[in-house]
Amino acid sequence: MGAAYRGARADDPLTEVTRTYSSELLELAQRALVLALYVSLPLLGAIVAAGIAISAVQAALKQSDATVAVAPRILAAGGALLIFGGWMMAILGGFCRELWAHLPEIVR
Repeated sequence: MGAAYRGARADDPLTEVTRTYSSELLELAQRALVLALYVSLPLLGAIVAAGIAISAVQAALKQSDATVAVAPRILAAGGALLIFGGWMMAILGGFCRELWAHLPEIVR
């Protein structure tokens, strides 16, 4: 581990570099996780909405067929990908381009 974790002096330049490096990596990891959540929400929302609707219909009709429960969710996922797929790829592509552009600074 770096000097920051071995009891280095406060005025040691390596300690400051290690703190900066770890904070940048933590910020990058946080941004990646938030982006993954942000991009997956439309797909998850469509699947959950279809699941709730099908569950309500099955409860009203007193039917419990597994195929009837799964097929609309798959169709909802496909529809959501058709509608939001371009936006999802644009967001992820922008993040990858930004990451690639700042890669030399990250690696140092």
